[in-house]
Parts: sequence; structure tokens; C-alpha cells
Amino acid sequence: MKYTKEWAKKLSLEIWSYLRDHPEITRKEGLPEKLWNKIKYLYCSCPLCSYCDEYKLYCVISCPLSNTKGQCNYFFKWNEAKTKKTRAKYADIIVEKIEAWKI
Repeated sequence: MKYTKEWAKKLSLEIWSYLRDHPEITRKEGLPEKLWNKIKYLYCSCPLCSYCDEYKLYCVISCPLSNTKGQCNYFFKWNEAKTKKTRAKYADIIVEKIEAWKI
């Protein structure tokens, strides 16, 4: 499969919108099977990482979630969140960042 920006953006929005709306899910593996199956074999279980990896792109420039060090800080904050409210907050930030990503 050839990964594209359009594909990465669409699938990422699908996944993170679901995680935002279901903050009881604490790991991507907790997604409904239909959604999990779409990402479980991707690089880092992430369409954005898979897109950058396929084209050998520098994540700092190419990924809407990366900071200046190429780290996905909002993902890490979501992943480490202890409460539903905090998970929903960081998932919402991720959705906003992906929505703003120019194709």
C-alpha cells in the first residue's frame, strides 16, 4: 500500500476522534476491533508515522504532531494521562493539530 498525506490525515482523524469521544480507552489497542485492525500493523500503530517512514521524511517538518525534536508530545501526554478528562483533552488537541495539517 502506498501511504499518502490524505490517507494519513483521514485515518488519523478517524482514530483520534474516536479516542477523544471515548476517553475510557487508555491504549490504542482498546479501540473497537474494526478501528484497531486499520492501524495495528502500521509503524507505531500510527498512520502519520507510517506516512513519514515510507517517504523517509523528517517528522519535525512532516508530522503535524511532532515538536522541534521530532517527538509526539501530545501523544505521550494522552498515553500517560490518568483520567478520562485528561485523555479527552489531549486527544482533542491531537484532532485539532491533524485538522489544521495542510495537505
